[in-house]
Amino acid sequence: MISNSLGSNVYNNLICLGLPWFIFSFIRGGVELDGTGLLIYTCMVLGTLIATIAIIVGSGFVLTRRAAVMFVLVYVVFLVFAALFSFPTGNPVLNLSNLPSEEF
Repeated sequence: MISNSLGSNVYNNLICLGLPWFIFSFIRGGVELDGTGLLIYTCMVLGTLIATIAIIVGSGFVLTRRAAVMFVLVYVVFLVFAALFSFPTGNPVLNLSNLPSEEF
């Protein structure tokens, strides 16, 4: 089950996102992305990954009710932070305008 979800995410990111961008870049010469907050989102995903691994190892590689509740809590925390950082810059809950913008 874990390999299925990881394999699916790898496929989605590398093929479903990467291939169209590669083709577009090859034909048109580039893709411009807004990298505002990229570091924060990367840290959030890394934190979620670390929490997931800790929960899996802590539960002895068995999906218990307690582990399931912890997975849901980690996901809810991730969603709350993602929502807080996603408000428009005109009225954000958390202001990202002071962060450096990264361009690709």
